[in-house]
Amino acid sequence: MHYKRIAILLAAILVFLIIFTSFSENLVQEMSPGFPAVGETFVFGRYEQDNDLSNGPEPVSWRVLRAEGGQALIISEHCLDARPYNTKSEAVTWETSTLRAWLNGEFLETAFTPEEQKAVLTVSVNNRNDLSRETDGGRDTNDRVFLLSVGEADGLFSGDDDRRAPVTSFALARGAYDDDSCGFWWLRTIGESSPSYAQAAAVEGDGNITDLGVDVESNGFAVRPAMYIDLAAQVPSSSALTQNLLPEDPRLKGLVTEALPLEDGLLLLGESEYADSGWMARVGEDGGVRWVLEEKDGGVFGSAHALPDGSFASLIVHEPNYREGTGEYSAALASVTSQGKLARTRKQSTHTRVLIALEKGWLVLGTYYPQQGDTAGAQVTVARLDLKGEKKWSTRLPTNTYAGMEFRRAALAGDSLYAVGESLVEDGNHAVFLMRLDLRGNARWTREIRLGEDTYAGGLAITPQGLVVLSATGWDHEEDGPGMRRGMVLGYSAQGDVLWEHPLIDSRSADYLLSTSQGILVGSRGLDLENCPLLGEGWLLLLDGDGHSVEAGLPNIGGGKLELMGLGMGSDGVPLLLGATISWPQAVDTAYAAHLD
Repeated sequence: MHYKRIAILLAAILVFLIIFTSFSENLVQEMSPGFPAVGETFVFGRYEQDNDLSNGPEPVSWRVLRAEGGQALIISEHCLDARPYNTKSEAVTWETSTLRAWLNGEFLETAFTPEEQKAVLTVSVNNRNDLSRETDGGRDTNDRVFLLSVGEADGLFSGDDDRRAPVTSFALARGAYDDDSCGFWWLRTIGESSPSYAQAAAVEGDGNITDLGVDVESNGFAVRPAMYIDLAAQVPSSSALTQNLLPEDPRLKGLVTEALPLEDGLLLLGESEYADSGWMARVGEDGGVRWVLEEKDGGVFGSAHALPDGSFASLIVHEPNYREGTGEYSAALASVTSQGKLARTRKQSTHTRVLIALEKGWLVLGTYYPQQGDTAGAQVTVARLDLKGEKKWSTRLPTNTYAGMEFRRAALAGDSLYAVGESLVEDGNHAVFLMRLDLRGNARWTREIRLGEDTYAGGLAITPQGLVVLSATGWDHEEDGPGMRRGMVLGYSAQGDVLWEHPLIDSRSADYLLSTSQGILVGSRGLDLENCPLLGEGWLLLLDGDGHSVEAGLPNIGGGKLELMGLGMGSDGVPLLLGATISWPQAVDTAYAAHLD
């Protein structure tokens, strides 16, 4: 009898699992397969965010909080505007608030086109009373756009940190409060109230929920609109990345960092996730991998060039933390045959980082240290090599101006070389230097960039019109926190004059720049306030020649889909996104290179 009962129980469990599986499959089939999953983000609609009205509104990023039954509950990633819950400090409910009227009127019509509005559903919003404080929540409402309740803000986020939301420059300009660049935002739940005043619940800058509430007339609290989206509607997906050009190949380990366009394909450089080994790969137009050259001694390839005879040249840099620019490292000039064989290497001066191709040889840029760790006595060096790597001459720049400077980027434009480096200045902090050199290594001019206590270099690009574009990030430290970061893209003339500055919102920093036929493409890996990479949280931006944002329909590369490690240009003149796809939890999955359509 005992075994019979067990058999019956097992049979019942089996039937339940079959029914549950069938139900789950039906539920999944109701979902739009191209729509972002819970926790992912996507771009939908437009609203002013950078406080530069001349360039128009920016795309709005939304986060999926819940998805079921053909609908998705979403909330804006940023605090978009600063608005009072109600324009008068009086007893009020969500139903009668002026903020509800604004969201379902002006905001809805401003942020979305008539076609986009079709995807925004009208839903019944529960406004239950707060029995613990005997507050009247008012009647339930039918809304298209609304605010989260206290219960939703508590249950749909993992904790205080998850509830924190960056506040846009536009909202700040309109009076929004911020805490380390994160805003204070309204909830629809009514807080403590009396006949003479009313309060509404809110989320503070540190992510804590204040359910007692704040005065509804406050102008310093921001708005994170929430709404339900019809999953069957044509809403953009966070996975709007173009198809990976690369096949799954175990030799392509980690991330793609550099792409060199060829007549019949690409030369790709890549490295492991921790930059402790690198590879070079030849990829045909069909995406097929013709060969892969692995660096066996823990080095990383960089600054690759194609030669007229079909061979290639590149630097090989050996340093445990090469991409962080810390510690001692060595470099060698490598010659690689058209078949992917390492023909020879020639050792270069310690701390050589940049290789520039000339008609009959090379320029290499590095730093000379008389003694290990002697930053004060270190000198910037520019050397000319022949095609075999033999040194023809070298120049060391004055120590007093460029002490301990490490090169990060360089680009050739006609008879001039533009180089970007970082150096410790007199106050002991980092500064960025932009230099224009002639082809004998003489400095024509130098510009120092300071955006904070420490400033770090990002990307460098030269446009066909001769505009020199640089990105940099400033960082002011704080003893009790990560401090404040500010990113900037700057445009310079060939004479070294600053033509424009484009501040980046929400403590962002730009890592990569690429001059394209449409403008200057800006890319970022995505960094938090502690300057630590957040895998899969990068972003793209397009600027025109005057430093203004351009509407270009760029894909959203955040949401844990792609780790951006570089921008390149294909042989067809179409920009390339380089890096790796991401698998949960935050791990590099597959090497990635794709056209930016």
